[in-house]
Amino acid sequence: MSSFSNPRLAVCGAVCGALVATQAQSADLLISQYYQGTGNNRWLELTNVSSTWVDLSTYRLGCWKDSNAEGYKSNSPPTAGMALSGLLAPGATYLIRDSSAVLPSYPMAQAQAGSGSVMDFTGNDSLALYTDGTFVTSHVVDAIGFTNAGAEGVGTSFVRQSTGAGWSTTAGSRVTDFPAVWKAYTPSSVNSAANTAQNRLGVASPTPLPNIAGSWQLQFQDDFDGSSLDGTKWRLGQHWAGIAGSGGLSPSNVSVSSGKLTLRAEQRAMSFSGVNYGYATGEISTFFNYRQQYGYFEARVKYPAVNGLWPAFWMMPDRGAYGSQNEYSRAYLKFDLTQSGITSVSSAVLKLKVAARESGGTNNLVFMKLQDDAWSESTLTWNNKPTPNPVWMAQQWNNDVSAGDEISVDVTSYVAQQITGDKKVSLVVADTFLRTKYLHFHSREAAAAADRPQLVINGVAYVATEDATVQWGDQAGINQGSSAVLKVEDGWGDTASTYNGGMEVDIMESLGIWGASKTSHATHWNGYGSDHLSKGWGPVSYPSLPDGFHVYGAYWQQGLLAFYVDGVKTGEWSDSRILSVPAYMLLSLQLGGWDSNTPGSQVNGQQMQVDWVRTWSGTRASAGAASELIVDNAGSGAVAVGEWPTSSYTSGYQGTNYAHDNNADKGRKAFRFKPALGANGVYQVYARWTEDANRATAVPIDVVTAGGSVVTVKVNQRTGSGQWNLLGTFPLSTTQAEVIVRTDGTTDGYVVADAVRLVPVTP
Repeated sequence: MSSFSNPRLAVCGAVCGALVATQAQSADLLISQYYQGTGNNRWLELTNVSSTWVDLSTYRLGCWKDSNAEGYKSNSPPTAGMALSGLLAPGATYLIRDSSAVLPSYPMAQAQAGSGSVMDFTGNDSLALYTDGTFVTSHVVDAIGFTNAGAEGVGTSFVRQSTGAGWSTTAGSRVTDFPAVWKAYTPSSVNSAANTAQNRLGVASPTPLPNIAGSWQLQFQDDFDGSSLDGTKWRLGQHWAGIAGSGGLSPSNVSVSSGKLTLRAEQRAMSFSGVNYGYATGEISTFFNYRQQYGYFEARVKYPAVNGLWPAFWMMPDRGAYGSQNEYSRAYLKFDLTQSGITSVSSAVLKLKVAARESGGTNNLVFMKLQDDAWSESTLTWNNKPTPNPVWMAQQWNNDVSAGDEISVDVTSYVAQQITGDKKVSLVVADTFLRTKYLHFHSREAAAAADRPQLVINGVAYVATEDATVQWGDQAGINQGSSAVLKVEDGWGDTASTYNGGMEVDIMESLGIWGASKTSHATHWNGYGSDHLSKGWGPVSYPSLPDGFHVYGAYWQQGLLAFYVDGVKTGEWSDSRILSVPAYMLLSLQLGGWDSNTPGSQVNGQQMQVDWVRTWSGTRASAGAASELIVDNAGSGAVAVGEWPTSSYTSGYQGTNYAHDNNADKGRKAFRFKPALGANGVYQVYARWTEDANRATAVPIDVVTAGGSVVTVKVNQRTGSGQWNLLGTFPLSTTQAEVIVRTDGTTDGYVVADAVRLVPVTP
């Protein structure tokens, strides 16, 4: 990922360097990096540190130059300035550059050229972000300050480390007075910074906090920044060898790239765990790797509203009771081909000779890539084993074999990849579905050479150069590299039952047939047969967002579950039966379901993408009381952009008067109502105006909803005077809610801004 999502930087202490921090940074948008390199190579990085979308048009960037370098502290207007525009996603960065900048040379998203001379700064010029159009010091939300005499910014890049106050109105204060907030780097180190380094322009990586207020400690985080699924956190599938719906689990339908996990649906015949399917799809889980009891669970997910798709983010019980640990064994194999002379691979087959098989029941084998070749058969144990890629290359279900039989697996693609690299091929054979029936294979120490593991490449057989069994339980610290047998088995325990405090919790479960921006929440317990019980919420609707991603969350404490979409609560349940044992997480793109959500050719190639998954321990803040709120044009929370004279000439207004645009400077004025909501929630939003024949007939009024989506409603102000006119019902957040009356050039008369009213709707 080129930016962090939904973050809050660690707050600086009361003293930041030599100066006491005079204020906390409460803005959603902050300066996160300043860069002055050679020549015209000047950049400024801004970051949305909130959990909701930011409307950049509410901010301006100013530059105070030379002798005016400290003017931002004392109401002196900037020497140069520029307006910002567009919407910025949670955690995303916004880059502004000098129009002639050529370094750093690496690609960066959303890099915009600065307008005017605002980016023509030198090391003694200060920059500040401010709001509300007209500059006064009280409108500054963040600054990086220098003095005319010091030239502290020459040839330096400063990177923000926290959201503590990194500037002050104290005369003579400068960026270097706040070492806990700003860290200095050389431009050359920024130019060569790694893709995920914090000092790389376009990257910011502090500890994130969830979408809802509370006291939190991050416990689990995956931003899917690598090129493969992290096997220390995830596995393919879940604790049992099935997947709900009409599609089978396929490793080729699970991928990680460009900071996203992708689960892809495909219309093709396949077999998974002994069942034939007409579709292939993907599912991953944290089973056996991570489980948590209570706290907040959240994922940022995007999926299309296509009939037949059934995406979900959910939890299942995991008591940690995995059965006998002594029954868990996995086989590691290595083929060192550095002296083989192989330059290309047309075919590669792994062959293992069966030494013994436990009778009765079913078994399962999966064959996984292991990129880490540093292990040695003489030291390898369960406790120090490297983690393979959990997206297996092949699965063999219910192997009906006997001693002496051979099991073979095509590994051509993986071997070809390794031949172009270090020419060492490491693999792991395991049973990740807990079938409890062992398979033993001859190792390279087998007495008969024909029994030893072979990798047949282009028709030539190569014997394993190293192999070993790793075994849990009593053998976890014991090396078995010299054994003549390789063991494969996973045990089983009653860890995931939905009886006795267990419960399935569906945080996000959607059907394509419902359409866009709709999901449901559900719980299921006491099995899935005659004892089955459930409770559900939805489908619930929510506003669309520019990039299609939404943040789905669940807060869980003893006896309580609450569900959230983009920080807005969409369901809550208090009951003693709520899940009371630890749980693992799942992400799945299932197919089918109910409500006639039948898959077909339309699902082929459709994708569910996951930006990140995180969990926190802790408790949410007590909810404020949601109550009716009126914001008047003359009251707190009302901000005029441009000249808005007031009048009391026409009756029907709220309060003492109303504001109007004087039918002038169309498109350059706006009137912003910023309500101080007591709680996130769903509200009916009303507007009030005074009517007259000279009023505009299509006044655009924007409602900024939770998550930053903007809904525009056009009203006719020649009617509707002296009453509250309903604009609609919207989910609103305490940090983002805003109602904006605009004066676009199409408004054919006077535009009135009188008051808005917000009435909470009880879900």
